[in-house]
Amino acid sequence: MKIFIMTDLDGASCVAGTWDDINPGGKEHGRARRFLTGDVNAAIQGAFEANANEVVVLDGHGAAFSILPEELDSRALLI
Repeated sequence: MKIFIMTDLDGASCVAGTWDDINPGGKEHGRARRFLTGDVNAAIQGAFEANANEVVVLDGHGAAFSILPEELDSRALLI
């Protein structure tokens, strides 16, 4: 089973505020990225626990700089 995950920063757990807060340069951008990466890692873990054999992740927020690649579960492919 192949799983495709598409993300958006303003849909992550605990992310709230205005665009100016969460977009690059905003006061909450770093925290929002960590929350998003944590959510995506939880989804990846669940997918593999449900016997997925491949997980592909697409960062769908703006210029796609929201997921922290160095913290993403290494079993997934970030495109």
